[in-house]
Amino acid sequence: MKKVKFDPFKNLVLDKYEQEIENAIESEEFESVPIPPKELTMLKKAVKLGLRYQTLAGSILHQYVQT
Repeated sequence: MKKVKFDPFKNLVLDKYEQEIENAIESEEFESVPIPPKELTMLKKAVKLGLRYQTLAGSILHQYVQT
């Protein structure tokens, strides 16, 4: 029996604003901007700890409030 791969985007319908963003991405209208060093340090720490950035930020905030 062949497994059918689920595609969550198969029947996706974008609204006008979402479609404008999709078109801009596809036409490469956006350009990368450098990540500020402080944020880059936090991102590297999150990766090292195996956490998502938001989880790390919440954890640091929680630790700060506890002290």
